[in-house]
Amino acid sequence: MKARLRVFEIFQSISGEHSIFPQGSMCNFIRLAGCNLSCRWCDSVASTHSCSGEIMCFDQILAQLNNEIKNVILTGGEPLLQEQTNILLPLLKNKGYRVSIETNGSVYPSKEIMESADCLVLDHKLPSSGNGRSRMLSAAQYADIAVSHPSVYIKFVVADEKDFIFAMSTMSAIMYQIYSKYGEEDVEKAKANIPIFLFSPILGVYNVQTLFDNLVSVRGYNALINVQLHKLVDMA
Repeated sequence: MKARLRVFEIFQSISGEHSIFPQGSMCNFIRLAGCNLSCRWCDSVASTHSCSGEIMCFDQILAQLNNEIKNVILTGGEPLLQEQTNILLPLLKNKGYRVSIETNGSVYPSKEIMESADCLVLDHKLPSSGNGRSRMLSAAQYADIAVSHPSVYIKFVVADEKDFIFAMSTMSAIMYQIYSKYGEEDVEKAKANIPIFLFSPILGVYNVQTLFDNLVSVRGYNALINVQLHKLVDMA
């Protein structure tokens, strides 16, 4: 039987957020259907239903990609819920595509995903999202991913000060776990494995200037402000 995935949509647009692909670069988007979370700030609610979209074989998926654009963002929904994603990634790589996966931070990537993805963006949910801490990966798990993969981004979608404080606490815990793996004798190697932390303000809810001021006040963190460019230019 041919490998298949439930796909919500495939389209071409700009990369609106930080990842291995610079913001504003053209990408193929493969949005898979189904999600295990329910987030207050979800911008693709229709794709979260497990029966949404359509079942597609890999040939159909490849046929809808623009071969002139070698960047692919695999998103959802939650793309890691479907086991056949493990097979799609090596196929895309063999076709010359670079692949960034956007995941919701609740599913630990498989060995196949870790080996095939060029970039992992893990969206750790904060209190305002409506998802409890217990549903997210632990700081130790994030640290394991960060030291096992060369390009890891951990994203925080921030709606208020409580979210910001929670994000800072999570970021500190992840960094502690990474430094603990190497000890004092190899601090530089630990630093090299710190992921990039993305702080995404909810536009119209949490002021970007406030987020900037908060981040400037802290030191020693590998953090970026991650304003969603595609929403600013009305390409959501």
